[in-house]
Amino acid sequence: MGIPPAPAAEPDPSPITADLPAAFWLGGGSGSGKTTAARSAALRLDLRFYPLDGHNYAHARRAASGGYPLTLAVSRQSAADMWSQDAARLAESFAAVSAERVQMACADLRALGPGPTVIVEGPQLFPNLVGPLMRTPRHGLWLLPAAEFGYRGVVGRGGGRPEATGQRRLERDELLTQMHRRQACELGLPVLEVDGSLTLAEMADLVADRITSVPGGITPAADEWERRRIRQEENAMHVQQLLGWWAYMGRARMPQAPTFSFSCECGQPGCTQLIRLTVTEYERRSAAGPVTATPGAAG
Repeated sequence: MGIPPAPAAEPDPSPITADLPAAFWLGGGSGSGKTTAARSAALRLDLRFYPLDGHNYAHARRAASGGYPLTLAVSRQSAADMWSQDAARLAESFAAVSAERVQMACADLRALGPGPTVIVEGPQLFPNLVGPLMRTPRHGLWLLPAAEFGYRGVVGRGGGRPEATGQRRLERDELLTQMHRRQACELGLPVLEVDGSLTLAEMADLVADRITSVPGGITPAADEWERRRIRQEENAMHVQQLLGWWAYMGRARMPQAPTFSFSCECGQPGCTQLIRLTVTEYERRSAAGPVTATPGAAG
């Protein structure tokens, strides 16, 4: 899939987006395939990838420094206390915290500075929050899973029928999906209903097509050095998230380092190869240079 050349003139950014790098916003309900589709598109199109869920622990640490009271309160809440609430309260809390998370995401994006287009992804990207940040309505897409599709996703991850906590999460997620749908409709923003009729690969193709057709075009990484750098930055983000999760779980419950499919850092155009490593293995290998699917390929 080729990357179309950018037209001579791009849409003028609004004042609220003037200091943000060019971005495509992929929101919607949990379990819709957003993360897989966004990451796949970022790799094949040589774009930057910013998943909000990959910054959970980093944002919790920032909230502890002040300024984000809702995020701080949720980060200090035990799982048992959180999931003891009813679905409506859980959805209300998630939406409120999302407003703070989007503020932190914007600060992160500004810190990235100019460069390749960023694919920003996450269930926190409610249309009411993201609409003012979009250069045009076509600079975003919301994936909305059908209730049965979301149910299958939770059961598949959990290995059986959801018990009380799982059922409450399903109910919360359905309320959040309805919120995404209602807001997108009110603002005239594009949605895609996800019912399982498309494979993950087909979903990734569709999202990549939407991204490459935005007004003004997209800006891919300029050269091998920049392609390698954005993948190293992406992998470093995942390392910090995994280390935060490992610390949260504790060595008693998780004696072995968590494993993740890191992006290849070879710097070749459109490389989509992933490398399955523990976080400690990745740290060891990255200390010696770029981590690639074929050792020595980036040498």
